[in-house]
Amino acid sequence: MPQTMSDSPTATIEVRARWKAATLFFGLSLAFWIVSALSRGTENTRAGIETAWHAPWVLEGSSLLVSAALFFFVWHLESRWPIAPGPVLKKVAIHILGSIAFSALHIFLMVMIREGYWIIVFDTEYNYLRNPLEDVLYDYRKDVVTYATILMIIYLSKNLEIAHAEQAEARTTASVKHRLVLKCGGKTVLLAAHDVEAVQADGNYVFVHTGSKSHHARLSLSDALNLLKRAGRDVRRVHKSWLLDFSKVEEFKRTQKGDVDYRLISGREIRGSRRYHRDDDAEISSHP
Repeated sequence: MPQTMSDSPTATIEVRARWKAATLFFGLSLAFWIVSALSRGTENTRAGIETAWHAPWVLEGSSLLVSAALFFFVWHLESRWPIAPGPVLKKVAIHILGSIAFSALHIFLMVMIREGYWIIVFDTEYNYLRNPLEDVLYDYRKDVVTYATILMIIYLSKNLEIAHAEQAEARTTASVKHRLVLKCGGKTVLLAAHDVEAVQADGNYVFVHTGSKSHHARLSLSDALNLLKRAGRDVRRVHKSWLLDFSKVEEFKRTQKGDVDYRLISGREIRGSRRYHRDDDAEISSHP
């Protein structure tokens, strides 16, 4: 009988995913800094605006440096109120307030850096608020995009890390315990590999057929083949959409068009493609 087990990610996976997200965001920030500073310098030259060569680098860098530092502010909020199933309205409200706080901190720290630079280098004050409401709203619109981008990077990184961990667990379970780890809707099912007689592709999912029932699992056909082979099963592809455990095949015969009809011990009948038929299939065992 299949058994279920918890599929919640561990704290180690979470932390590793967040650091990978941080590395990606820092790398993107560095790339945007270089491109934006060069673009601002070019625009100044075309407009005939004379300024120190390093001014565009400080203007762009001050914004991106603060955004990179505030990544950890978003990290903290997302860890408390993750983008996941749950009370949606509460999370949306919290992250809207979070984006406002993010923008306020970003503007304040960015302006402090620029003011310090202007005083030291140009011996004058940096004028940020020419039109206070318009300037603040302008920066907030950009900060909302940055905040949402950080949330999305963290979310995607966590899902990728969890998927990799689950794949590693599935390979180990197949090799050591001869069981398949199947993600079926909201549950995880452990299925003995020797119970599987056929696997049928269904888009991004598969139907894993046993003699008595079928499991609809999120898995590719190629991954199912790999897992079953790791579990020591004589599994082969007989059609672009079908895998068969040949120890469960009772008989097969060719059709007039060269395809192959397989009948399994359970009585299930499956038509295979001649493209996948091999001559040594005649050696199929009639026992599981």
